Amino acid sequence: MPSEATSSVLSNPTQKARPKVMGLNKRKLEDQRRQACRERGRAARRATDTHVLEDAERLLAAWNERQAKRLPMLFSPTIGAAVTAGYWLLWIRCPACRTLCFK
Repeated sequence: MPSEATSSVLSNPTQKARPKVMGLNKRKLEDQRRQACRERGRAARRATDTHVLEDAERLLAAWNERQAKRLPMLFSPTIGAAVTAGYWLLWIRCPACRTLCFK
Protein backbone atom coordinates (compact mmCIF):
# COMPACT_ATOMS: atom_id res chain seq x y z
CA MET A 1 0.00 0.00 0.00
CA PRO A 2 1.56 3.33 -0.99
CA SER A 3 2.08 6.04 1.58
CA GLU A 4 -0.14 9.12 1.65
CA ALA A 5 2.62 11.42 0.37
CA THR A 6 3.26 9.19 -2.63
CA SER A 7 -0.40 8.66 -3.38
CA SER A 8 -1.21 12.38 -3.16
CA VAL A 9 1.58 13.23 -5.59
CA LEU A 10 0.62 10.55 -8.06
CA SER A 11 -3.14 11.02 -7.69
CA ASN A 12 -3.06 14.19 -9.81
CA PRO A 13 -2.56 12.97 -13.40
CA THR A 14 -1.65 16.44 -14.75
CA GLN A 15 1.24 16.84 -12.36
CA LYS A 16 4.51 15.28 -13.50
CA ALA A 17 6.75 13.64 -10.96
CA ARG A 18 9.98 15.63 -10.59
CA PRO A 19 13.07 14.33 -8.89
CA LYS A 20 14.16 16.32 -5.86
CA VAL A 21 17.31 18.29 -6.58
CA MET A 22 19.51 19.67 -3.86
CA GLY A 23 19.76 23.45 -3.80
CA LEU A 24 22.82 25.59 -3.27
CA ASN A 25 24.76 25.08 -0.11
CA LYS A 26 24.33 28.58 1.28
CA ARG A 27 26.50 27.90 4.28
CA LYS A 28 29.39 26.77 2.09
CA LEU A 29 29.01 29.81 -0.18
CA GLU A 30 28.95 32.12 2.85
CA ASP A 31 32.08 30.45 4.27
CA GLN A 32 33.87 30.88 0.93
CA ARG A 33 32.86 34.55 0.82
CA ARG A 34 34.14 35.11 4.37
CA GLN A 35 37.41 33.34 3.59
CA ALA A 36 37.94 35.48 0.48
CA CYS A 37 37.22 38.61 2.52
CA ARG A 38 39.75 37.54 5.17
CA GLU A 39 42.39 36.91 2.50
CA ARG A 40 41.81 40.36 0.97
CA GLY A 41 42.15 41.91 4.44
CA ARG A 42 45.38 40.02 5.13
CA ALA A 43 46.84 41.10 1.80
CA ALA A 44 45.93 44.73 2.49
CA ARG A 45 47.52 44.55 5.96
CA ARG A 46 50.69 43.01 4.53
CA ALA A 47 50.91 45.85 2.01
CA THR A 48 50.38 48.56 4.63
CA ASP A 49 52.57 46.88 7.24
CA THR A 50 55.67 47.51 5.13
CA HIS A 51 54.71 51.17 4.74
CA VAL A 52 54.02 51.52 8.46
CA LEU A 53 57.35 49.90 9.30
CA GLU A 54 59.23 52.21 6.93
CA ASP A 55 57.46 55.27 8.36
CA ALA A 56 58.19 54.23 11.95
CA GLU A 57 61.86 53.60 11.20
CA ARG A 58 62.19 56.95 9.42
CA LEU A 59 60.43 58.78 12.27
CA LEU A 60 62.66 57.26 14.93
CA ALA A 61 65.80 57.87 12.88
CA ALA A 62 64.87 61.57 12.68
CA TRP A 63 64.11 61.61 16.41
CA ASN A 64 67.45 59.98 17.29
CA GLU A 65 69.31 62.35 14.99
CA ARG A 66 67.73 65.40 16.65
CA GLN A 67 68.53 63.93 20.08
CA ALA A 68 72.18 63.39 19.14
CA LYS A 69 72.54 66.97 17.87
CA ARG A 70 70.73 68.32 20.96
CA LEU A 71 68.27 70.18 18.76
CA PRO A 72 64.90 71.31 20.14
CA MET A 73 62.30 68.55 20.09
CA LEU A 74 59.48 69.48 17.74
CA PHE A 75 57.74 66.11 18.04
CA SER A 76 57.81 62.94 20.07
CA PRO A 77 57.39 59.49 18.54
CA THR A 78 54.73 57.28 20.07
CA ILE A 79 55.52 54.09 21.92
CA GLY A 80 53.67 52.22 19.16
CA ALA A 81 56.02 53.67 16.54
CA ALA A 82 59.04 52.63 18.60
CA VAL A 83 57.75 49.08 19.03
CA THR A 84 56.85 48.85 15.33
CA ALA A 85 60.35 49.96 14.35
CA GLY A 86 61.86 47.30 16.60
CA TYR A 87 63.13 49.52 19.44
CA TRP A 88 62.47 47.50 22.58
CA LEU A 89 64.54 49.58 25.00
CA LEU A 90 63.01 52.81 26.26
CA TRP A 91 65.07 55.60 27.79
CA ILE A 92 63.16 58.21 29.70
CA ARG A 93 64.84 61.49 30.61
CA CYS A 94 63.29 64.10 32.86
CA PRO A 95 64.32 67.57 31.63
CA ALA A 96 63.66 69.15 35.04
CA CYS A 97 65.80 66.92 37.25
CA ARG A 98 67.91 65.44 34.40
CA THR A 99 67.48 61.85 35.57
CA LEU A 100 67.52 58.90 33.17
CA CYS A 101 65.38 55.83 33.46
CA PHE A 102 65.82 52.73 31.32
CA LYS A 103 62.90 50.42 30.69
